Amino acid sequence: MNPDSSADAVAARRPGIDSLIDLRERQSGMDTFFALVEATDDSICVVDSRGTVRFANRAADELLLGEYGSMLGRTFGIPVLLGITTEVDLVLKPGSRERRRRLAEMRCVEVEWRGEACALVSLRDITARKRTEEKLRRSEEQFRSLATASPIGIFATTVDGTVGYGNPRLVEILGDLVEGTKFLDLAVDDDRPRLAAIFQTATQGELSAGIEFRALRADGSVGW
Repeated sequence: MNPDSSADAVAARRPGIDSLIDLRERQSGMDTFFALVEATDDSICVVDSRGTVRFANRAADELLLGEYGSMLGRTFGIPVLLGITTEVDLVLKPGSRERRRRLAEMRCVEVEWRGEACALVSLRDITARKRTEEKLRRSEEQFRSLATASPIGIFATTVDGTVGYGNPRLVEILGDLVEGTKFLDLAVDDDRPRLAAIFQTATQGELSAGIEFRALRADGSVGW
């Protein structure tokens, strides 16, 4: 036997240094991936074409199951729509020690997971945000209801003084109210410096019980 031929055969069976470096870099990349997804507050799952969860971080286990199990190997149970963002209504899986509803924003992208085409699913819990938005909506509805019934003129402005809302009584006083009007333009010239000072303090959190000024009506006349 030719010793050189035997050595060549052994060398051929050994992975080359380039392959070992590539393998180490890929492993390092996976370690970085796992570290990142475990550190995020978002729920991350990898779901295969059969709907089976191939990977789930701790946040996903807590969001979908509570703190009492792992999503790994379970059926994901939510339609996976690639390339779009959707809102999903979640209920903890049967067998959890608690029943609670959660709203989540879900994004899905296609990835390759260990040689198989899968979906990388990101779920962000937006329950608190939605509750805050609902409270704000109800508060705005209550404000508009009270303002509509008020016998005095009421308006709301943005921080730059643009009128975004005026109640029916204000429209009656002015004769008209053009959307986007600056509230200082509602007053006669002599009253504007005082109103500007009041508005400045209001934007700094100092509230005024009420403002009286001479209003400039749409027909050019002045009223209170």
